[in-house]
Amino acid sequence: MNKEHTKVHRAIIVFIILIILIPLILKIPIVKDVISYWLSFSENDEYKIAYIQLVGTCISSFIAIYGALWIHKVTTKHEAIKKQKNNISTIYYEIKTNLDIILQIFDETKRKYNLKKISQNDINKFCNIACGKNLQLSETWIVNLSQLDLILRPIDIMRIYKYYKKLLSIDLAFKSGNPQKIKEIYISHICWFVSCNEQNFNQDVEQFLKMLYDVSQ
Repeated sequence: MNKEHTKVHRAIIVFIILIILIPLILKIPIVKDVISYWLSFSENDEYKIAYIQLVGTCISSFIAIYGALWIHKVTTKHEAIKKQKNNISTIYYEIKTNLDIILQIFDETKRKYNLKKISQNDINKFCNIACGKNLQLSETWIVNLSQLDLILRPIDIMRIYKYYKKLLSIDLAFKSGNPQKIKEIYISHICWFVSCNEQNFNQDVEQFLKMLYDVSQ
C-alpha cells in the first residue's frame, strides 16, 4: 500500500514541477520554434487562443479524470487489503483457539490418568476424554479463505485449507462420541498439529500461525 501512495505522490510532484517549469521551457528557442510552427495553421490570433484553450481544457480534463480513477483504484485496493487482513486475523484466532482446545484435551488426559506423556498404549484414554468435545469452527471459514489473494500466496491459502479440513475431521470425530473414530485420526490429524512434548503446536504450525498473525497486523 505504501508503494501505491509513493507512486501517487511522485506523479503529483512531477506534475507540479512541470507546471512551474513551463514558462521557462517556453523560453527555449527550439521550443518556441516548435510552438510557432504548430500554431502556423492560422493567421487569426483569436482562433489560435481558442484552440490553445481547447487543448488546455482537454489536458486538464484528462488529468482530472485520470487522477480520480487513480485515487479510486488506490482507495478500493486499500479497503480490499484491510478486509483481507481482517479475514486473516479471524482465521488465525480460529485455528489457534481450536488447537488450544486439542492441547487442553491432552492436558486433561494426562492429569486424569497421571501420565507424563500419552504413549501408544494410552491413546484409548485420550479418545475417551475427547469423546463429546466440540471444536469452535465457524461456518464462514471457506468464505474468509476465498478472499486472501491480495496478501497470501496460493500455497499459503492451500495450507490454511488443509488445516481446516483436518480440524473439521477432528471435530466430527469428537462429536461422534465414538472413541474408535477418534483413534482412527489420532496420528494423521490430531498429532499432526502437536509437538512431541504434547504441550505446544509443532514447530511448522507455530511458525505458520506466527506468519498469519504478522500479516494480519
